[in-house]
Amino acid sequence: MSSAAVRTWLQRQLQSSGIQIESAALKLLARSLDEITNSTQAEAEAASPERLLSALLDDVETRTDDRKLTVSFVEDFLQRWLQGNQDAEIEVVDAFDVPLVQYDPVRHQWFQQKSTRSVVGNIKSKTQLYEDRFLLIQQRLKRNTLFRPSKWATGAGPAGHGAGPGSVGKGDESERDAFHGASSAELIELKALLGHERQRRFVCGFLTKHEEGQYFIEDLSARLPIDLSGCDTVDGLFTENCVVVAEGELQPSGEFRAVALGLPPAESREDSIDALQGHDTFGGRPTGQFEEADGAQEDDGDRIVVLSNVHLDDPRVMENLAIVLDGFSASPKAPSAFVLMGNFQTFDANGPRSKLSKLKENFTRLGRLLRGYPRIVSESQIILVPGPKDIGSGTALPRRGIPLPLVEGLREVVPGVIISSNPCRIRFRGAELALFRSDLQQKLRGLCILPPPMPKDGELGEHGAGNDDFDARQRNHASFFFDQTCSTVIQESHMCPVPLEYQPIAWEFDHAMYIYPNPHGLVLADSEPAARSIFDTCDCLNPGSLALGTFGAWNPASREMELCDVNATSVADDEFARELDIGNRDAADISDGLDGLDELDGLDGPGKLDGLENVDLVDVDGVANTGAEEAGISPAGGSSPSDSRDEGEASGMFEVEDGEQEHGPELTAAEQYDALLAAEEAGHDSEADHSASGEENDVFSLPPEDDEEE
Repeated sequence: MSSAAVRTWLQRQLQSSGIQIESAALKLLARSLDEITNSTQAEAEAASPERLLSALLDDVETRTDDRKLTVSFVEDFLQRWLQGNQDAEIEVVDAFDVPLVQYDPVRHQWFQQKSTRSVVGNIKSKTQLYEDRFLLIQQRLKRNTLFRPSKWATGAGPAGHGAGPGSVGKGDESERDAFHGASSAELIELKALLGHERQRRFVCGFLTKHEEGQYFIEDLSARLPIDLSGCDTVDGLFTENCVVVAEGELQPSGEFRAVALGLPPAESREDSIDALQGHDTFGGRPTGQFEEADGAQEDDGDRIVVLSNVHLDDPRVMENLAIVLDGFSASPKAPSAFVLMGNFQTFDANGPRSKLSKLKENFTRLGRLLRGYPRIVSESQIILVPGPKDIGSGTALPRRGIPLPLVEGLREVVPGVIISSNPCRIRFRGAELALFRSDLQQKLRGLCILPPPMPKDGELGEHGAGNDDFDARQRNHASFFFDQTCSTVIQESHMCPVPLEYQPIAWEFDHAMYIYPNPHGLVLADSEPAARSIFDTCDCLNPGSLALGTFGAWNPASREMELCDVNATSVADDEFARELDIGNRDAADISDGLDGLDELDGLDGPGKLDGLENVDLVDVDGVANTGAEEAGISPAGGSSPSDSRDEGEASGMFEVEDGEQEHGPELTAAEQYDALLAAEEAGHDSEADHSASGEENDVFSLPPEDDEEE
C-alpha cells in the first residue's frame, strides 16, 4: 500500500468515526504506519494497519474531549504505542476487561460503548443482549454474497465469504444443498412476508418457544410461528434462542413452513476485521507489527499447554500432571505458558459441605508440586482458569477468577501466577487464543431441537478405524459431536449459544462471550473425550480431562492445535526417553514435587477418596444425546439430577470427625466466599497499618473452624 493510499484509508476511517485530524498529523501517521509495515516480512494480516488504528481510536476516546488529532498528540501516541510493543509477549485478557463494541444499524458503523457496566443489570440490558446478538450476525450476513439481492448478485454463489452454514471441512456444497441450489437468496424481514403467501422466501431470526409445543422465529420486526417438521438441516446443533437462516413459505394460517434450516454462514477473519473499521473486540493491548512478525517466523518449538479438569485432590491427576511437567521441563525449550483449567476439585466447591480450608490446601499442594520444577516456574507463565464447579458467586457467566486468598500457597512458589476469568483470552505474538471451560457439548446435545445428521459407522470407519474397532469409533463419535459444537459456536459468534434459563449470563457482559472476529485458536474445554476440529481458519480444541491422561498444546507460530496423551508421553521407549531425558531425572525432585499426595484426606487406595462411595457422580459418557433432563441440565434456580443429592450423602472428606465441635454456625463455601470478598475489600485500607506495626495481616482469615491434621 502506497503512502497516498494509506493516507486516504486513514482519513476515511477517522471520518467515519467522527474524528478530525490535522493535515500534518495525517502525514506523520501515514508515514509512520508505512515504515512499520515495510520494515517487516509478516503476512498481510500481521502487517495490516487495523491494529494501530484500533489503538489510536481507544487513545482518542480516553485522552481527548474535542476528538481532534494534532501533531503532538500523534507523536505522543506513536511513542507510547511502539514502546508498548516491547512489553511482555503474552497477555491474558480477563472477560470483564473485554471492550464492548456495538453496531449501529442506522449509521452502519461500529462504536465502542464506554459506559460503566454491572453484573446486576436492568431489564433493558436483557433486551439489549438479544438485539446486539442479532445485529452482529445480521450485518455479517448482509455482506455475504449468498444473501445479496438478486440484481446485485455477482454469480459467485455462496463462495463469497467464509464457509457455509455448518460446513465443517465441506466447502460450500452443503450451503447450496441446504438452499436448493440458489445462487443468491435475499434475506427479508419477517414483517415483509405480509402479502407474500406461498412464495419461497429467506428469513433470519431467533428460534424461540413462547407456547408449549410451538416454536417461533422472530427478528427485530415481528414474530411468526414456524413449522420445522420435515425441513432439511445442515451441520450444527439448533437450540432455542439461537439465530438461524430459514428458507420456506408463509402459509395462509400465518405460519412459516420451513423447508431448509441452517446456521448463519461464518465470515472470514479478514473480512470481519475490515468491517470493524479499526475497533478491537478482543481486548487488551493491540499487538504491534514487529511482535507479530517475530511470532510468525521464530520459536516454532514454543507451545502454550492447556490442561483441563485438573483435580488437585485426585492423586491420579497429580501424577499425570507430574508426567507432563517432567516431559516439558526436559525439553530444549520450556513452554511459554501452562493453562490449568478447572474444575480444580472432584466435588462441587459451592456445595453445602465444602470448606475453604480444603480448597486452599489443594492449591498449596499444587505449589509443592511445582517447587520440584524450577525451570517451569522461572520460564513458563502459569495461568489458572476456573471451571463450572469451582468456588464462585453463582453459576452465571463470565465467572471471575479463583479468589486470591485461596492461592496464597501457590503464589509463594509461583509469584507471577495469573488468576484469570472464565472465559478468558490470550494474545501472544500476534496470535489470538480464546479459552472457555464449560460442559458445552452436553448442554447443546441435551437442548438440541433438531438432531444433527448422524454419520454411519461405516463413514466413521473411513477416518482411520475399522468398524470392529470400538475405541476408534468412540473417538470418531466424540470428534463428530465436537465438530458440531465448533460449527455452532463459530457461526453463532458466541461461546455459549444456549438459552439463558439453562446457562445464565450476566446481561451487560454478554459481549465477553463473543468470538468476532474468529480467533486463530479456540479452546472449548469439556468433560467429553479430547477432540480437535478446524473451522475455516480457526483451529479448535477440547483437551479432554487430565484424569483420563489427555491434554492439548497450541503452537503460536503455526497457529495449530495439538492433541497430547500422558500415556504416550510415559511410554518406555528408549529413543523417546533419551530425547526427553526423563530417565535421568533426579528421583528426589519427583519425590519433592509429589510431596503431600499421600496426605489427602481419607485416601483408601490409589485414586479413591473415602466417603465418596454414596455420592451420585454424573457419568458424562452415559449422557443421552437428546432431552435436557437426560443431559442433567436444569433451568437457573433449579437443580440438576447430579445436584439433587441429600446433604447426608455428602462426601466424607468434608465431615467433622467425632469429638470435634464447630465454633459457631457452619457456613457454606458460598457464604464463606462472600464473607471473604467483603473482608478483602475492607482489608485494603488497613493492610499498610498491619505491615508497619509488624502484626500479621489477617484480613483474609477464614470463619472459625477446627484445625484438622492432614
